[in-house]
Amino acid sequence: PELSANVEKKQNILGNTSVTIDSYQKQGEVSPYYAEKGDPLFEKLQAIIDGNMVLDDLKTDIVEVKLWNEEASGAFPAVREECYIEVSSYGGDTTGYQIPFNIHYTGVKTTGTFNPSTKTFTEA
Repeated sequence: PELSANVEKKQNILGNTSVTIDSYQKQGEVSPYYAEKGDPLFEKLQAIIDGNMVLDDLKTDIVEVKLWNEEASGAFPAVREECYIEVSSYGGDTTGYQIPFNIHYTGVKTTGTFNPSTKTFTEA
């Protein structure tokens, strides 16, 4: 993800610069994404395309897992965050059907753990 900070710089008459960072507009890009039949992500992205989905129909969750800190239970610390999926294009060439997309994070986060063997997120 890119944090895309909102940065404001002001210079006074002495030439000194003050910097204010007051927010982040976190987003990410997945490109290329090669569609594979039977993949749930492909099914969701194709539904967005076919249904011309907008607004809350694009809302989902993304889980970021901290794989460097395994717990005794086999789970890892994780943060689930609400986000919106924006399909930027679709099509492709001889390499395969591609659906590149952007992820726009809302900042609504839930901390917890993720167990990769069961593929489940457990809220803290």
